[in-house]
Amino acid sequence: MKNLKQIPFLRVFIVAAHDLIMAGVAFQISILARYEIIGYPQEIFFLWPGTLSFVLICSITFWKLGLYRGIWHYASITDLLSITKAVTFSILLFIPLMFLVTRLESFPRSALFFLFPLLIIFLSTPRLLYRIIKDRNFENIFEKNYNKRTQVLMVGADNESERFIREANRPGSSPYRVIGIIDSSLNNIGRDIRGVRVWGKLIDLEKVILKLNSKNLSPQKIILSNSKIDPDKLNTLLEISQKLGLTVSKLPKITELFHADTSDKLNLPIYSTLQPLALEDLLQRPQQILNNDKINSIFNGQKIFISGAGGTIGSEIVRQIINLNPSAICILDNNEFALYKIETEINEIYPNLNKLVILADIRNTKVINRIFNNFKPDIVFHAAALKHVTLVEQNPTEAILTNILGTKNIANAAKKSSCKIMVFISSDKAVYPSSVMGQTKRIAESYCQSLALSSLNETSNTSFVIVRFGNVLGSTGSVVPLFQRQIALGGPITVTHPDATRYFMTSKEAVRLVLHASTIQENEEYLNKIFILDMGEPIRIQDLARQLIRMEGLEPDKDIKIVFTGLRRGEKIHESLFYDEEILLETQIAGIKQAKLFVPDLYEIDTNVENLKNLSESGKTNDAIELLNNMIHEYTKPLK
Repeated sequence: MKNLKQIPFLRVFIVAAHDLIMAGVAFQISILARYEIIGYPQEIFFLWPGTLSFVLICSITFWKLGLYRGIWHYASITDLLSITKAVTFSILLFIPLMFLVTRLESFPRSALFFLFPLLIIFLSTPRLLYRIIKDRNFENIFEKNYNKRTQVLMVGADNESERFIREANRPGSSPYRVIGIIDSSLNNIGRDIRGVRVWGKLIDLEKVILKLNSKNLSPQKIILSNSKIDPDKLNTLLEISQKLGLTVSKLPKITELFHADTSDKLNLPIYSTLQPLALEDLLQRPQQILNNDKINSIFNGQKIFISGAGGTIGSEIVRQIINLNPSAICILDNNEFALYKIETEINEIYPNLNKLVILADIRNTKVINRIFNNFKPDIVFHAAALKHVTLVEQNPTEAILTNILGTKNIANAAKKSSCKIMVFISSDKAVYPSSVMGQTKRIAESYCQSLALSSLNETSNTSFVIVRFGNVLGSTGSVVPLFQRQIALGGPITVTHPDATRYFMTSKEAVRLVLHASTIQENEEYLNKIFILDMGEPIRIQDLARQLIRMEGLEPDKDIKIVFTGLRRGEKIHESLFYDEEILLETQIAGIKQAKLFVPDLYEIDTNVENLKNLSESGKTNDAIELLNNMIHEYTKPLK
């Protein structure tokens, strides 16, 4: 049987029944009270025709004045004013009606002086008590409306919207007046929050605005609450708002307020913390429920080493790790400025954290071995790599030395120093690689897999965790910063191919899953498998460009042109997260899958890697690429 709350009609019926019962009770009490005070006591319902007439009138006036539309959870002074108005109209209609029917004979007119305040109390008290009990706060019921402010539409009938409406209605300097709400739930449509109507669903936005215009209301802004909106609906919202000339903002998440740089921000009114719509809002996907207790137990009190610590992923690993109470961290990068930036950030947050900051190149075997011998890390995150496809195509031997030899150095040092966990950050470009960058990442994956398998009969207890995922939104060298720069210059935006798609994930989401992947206990079941992050559906680059343009309040193809330049060397129209030969299986962690592919013998791949190193260092680029191609062909065989 369905829950009554899921059926709007029944919910309205219950509220209406309550109000009409209160009207009948108040009417009878008023009559009886009058005769108790003046006259002789009478029996209950001795004026029952008058009672029924009054209840009938109330049923009409209460409905017409929207008394049933209010959501009790958000009851306020606005609802009290509506109740007062409804009671007044009901009594004013009752008097002439009774005069026409009975000429008010045998009806004590003075009873109306009891009826007016009594019915207001009977109708408002349950509403306000319900609100006070829900919020445990008496002050929330008071608010006032003010005109001459920017008129806005809220998207989402939830607690955040109610709070925004409440604070915007307070006396003071609020620049906003909420004139309507859009919500995805049919339960809420036609109802009110603090006197503000829920007009319809997102698909009805244009119709809602036309209806508001007919009431001399003209929204200028749309504000998103924390209600989840899937990317397609968000795209629709942006298209409609751009067409109608409306700007779009969003309310901050409560977690963002509590992690603000200053505690003063928590005391600011919510309307002063509005944020522009960010690109990652287009990538909304259900957040996985993850076991943070396990994360805390794994990293608490451990010595952590992070290569590529100045990059997008490396720096985010640093940010999340330092909140997990490590005993010490060692951050390494060959980019001086990037390393300086992340060191400064650490010092601002945890000035007393035991840290080692090293400017070095992972290709230098002796330096890496010396760092591991001295620092002796418990857990290693290897994020350092050359990732820009076009630049790597122009400098293939540099990628071979950094992405393959550098990974070999880190993996060998981790194993030699009996590190507990070594996490290698791979890429979706390692799947059916069409570029040198992808090829080097695939060989690096194979080396780590082979090293893990070779450790079965050895004393080393190092767990090798390989994590593969796609593009990081807004990372250095990605399309998003490029598009933003091109928009700032007035266009055009350059897109390689009309149908090109990529997987995208925010750095915070990716690193959170990487940390959880590192907690998967290494055993023979996982030794030659690669962990793949669930990145949702791929996004068409052209659509991404159009949404960026709309976020700036501009119109694609009119204000900013989109030009298709053709695929560059090494690029593909579509990327894949796994080979057809790989069978994806669930892991013990939501949002992380595992795949298994052919793993070469360690001696064989080590020999080939040494040959690649010698050819690259000797400048024999063509020979190095030929060997790289042969290795890729051999190391991506289907499993038998």
